Amino acid sequence: MPNLSNHRLLFSEEFDDVSLYDGRSTGIWKTEGYWGWRTQSGNNEQQFYVDPAYEGLGLDPFRIENGALVITAQPAPDGIGSLIENRDYVSGMITSEQSFSSQYGYFEIRAEMPEGRGLWPAFWMLAIDGQWPPEIDVVEVLGHETDNLYATQHYVDERGRKTADHVARVDDLFDSADGFHTYGVEWNADEVIWYFDDIEVGRAANRNVEQPMYVLANLAVGGYWPGMPNATTPFPAEMRIDSIRVYQLPPERAPVAIPEHWAPIDPATAFSDLTKTGAPESWAWRTTMDADDVKVILRGDWARYVTGNDLDNYVRASDAPYCEIDGGGGNDVFRGGRGIDVYIVRDGDGNDAILDFSNAIGNQDKVRLDGFHFEHFDEVLPWLQQVGTDVMLRLDEDQALLFHDITIADLSPEQFVFVNTVAPPPGATPIGIAQEVKSDWEMGIERVETDGGVRISGLPEPHARSAYLLYGGAFDRTPDEGGLLFWTRAMAEGWSLEQVADAFVASPEFAALHGAPVHAMSDDVLVARFYENVLGRGGDAEGVAFWRDFLADDRGDAADVLAHFTLLPEFGARLIPDTDDGYSIL
Repeated sequence: MPNLSNHRLLFSEEFDDVSLYDGRSTGIWKTEGYWGWRTQSGNNEQQFYVDPAYEGLGLDPFRIENGALVITAQPAPDGIGSLIENRDYVSGMITSEQSFSSQYGYFEIRAEMPEGRGLWPAFWMLAIDGQWPPEIDVVEVLGHETDNLYATQHYVDERGRKTADHVARVDDLFDSADGFHTYGVEWNADEVIWYFDDIEVGRAANRNVEQPMYVLANLAVGGYWPGMPNATTPFPAEMRIDSIRVYQLPPERAPVAIPEHWAPIDPATAFSDLTKTGAPESWAWRTTMDADDVKVILRGDWARYVTGNDLDNYVRASDAPYCEIDGGGGNDVFRGGRGIDVYIVRDGDGNDAILDFSNAIGNQDKVRLDGFHFEHFDEVLPWLQQVGTDVMLRLDEDQALLFHDITIADLSPEQFVFVNTVAPPPGATPIGIAQEVKSDWEMGIERVETDGGVRISGLPEPHARSAYLLYGGAFDRTPDEGGLLFWTRAMAEGWSLEQVADAFVASPEFAALHGAPVHAMSDDVLVARFYENVLGRGGDAEGVAFWRDFLADDRGDAADVLAHFTLLPEFGARLIPDTDDGYSIL
């Protein structure tokens, strides 16, 4: 089963209400396909997807019942054929196209499927650029055989042919129409793995699918595959969805720090200040700037792709649902506008600036980092710096990216896309918490389950207690078992408390909790954060002055302050009881 304890929840819809996208900036779920389609004629489907606002018909296939979204399919009313492409049935579909998408992750639905010939419920994923394939079908069910579950991956093969891996047909695992069941897929750079009720049912190689994807859930009626409804098909038919969730996958390696020998990049001089003044307009689907062009503004829903040149460029994308902006070389300035804007930044291209990087509904922006060492958002965090009201991302020794009018805390993992990843640069040392630890039996450690949680015996004191306290002080949480074992063992083998504290302070989790990497915080802010997050109170004037001077005079660094604070009896009494028997409570 997938271990979600080390996954970060990125998207969660528990369906407390029906939140339909209004076409601009409100609501989660779009109710039509990418290009506005409401049925799939190529599949010979007989339903037409409607919503309460469609053509003033007042047809609503959505309702909330007992904490679940109910999608209803039923015969179409008389007299509306011309408005629904002469389909025989009306039904509903939801997609997160304009509210959430991600490159890789664990995507999951908990649903109860309908039973009946000709019914075809599904939970699936499509790419944000509207191209097909790719497509990942997390689960499809045919209403006349609800104990058969299908998992499929559609892609373009090496010869450019559209093809599919029919990864799994699962028979008799459970009846999908008999109560709620969970259907999930883990999609990573190497493979796609399907889980039904937490049981792995199939896996396949990732067929070069790296474009972010969004989720869809729908109840189709009829088609070449499911066949047509008949007199036995119960209408209205209902697909019930309890929840849809997406999790970020954990990193596969520790992040690295910016090499100490690199010279700083000055944000005041590194980026262009070009504006839109005098920019010509383009209404073309794809615009390629001439070698001597400097500016361009895209107009209309049709204008979606732009490629710059080696000069400093100003590029304004259109308000189309999707735009892709590739500035090329030079120090470029980008403004995206509404819709999904994907900014392509390549190693060696120059120092680009994004004026309106957004993660709002209807304005879901992403940056595609091509040819850098990053392969996970945790690796990005230590390379971010808050510069006044802007954020600078160091990309390489001589390259950076500037996000205007945003904070580090505003940035989210799903906004970053990584392709053609390379090795970390020379001199970039690993930081953060190790991802792999030896098993309990290799370390001679026993685990004891208690009503109060998990206790681990055999951890050498005081190292277990020190590691536990550092987790609480640095991250404001109890440690995961693997991390506690790793750092306890590290101290037992000679690491000092300050060395471990230094790794914690440099980690992405520390930066995320405190709103910025430690190098981006002033001494005053850092001391205040330690008092608030470690001791749970404001600092007394004498103590604040002491630690501020301690840092200012270079008598120590943030790791030394953290180590001291976590050893204070005041903090220990708040976090765990005294132990003298080698036990630490998790």
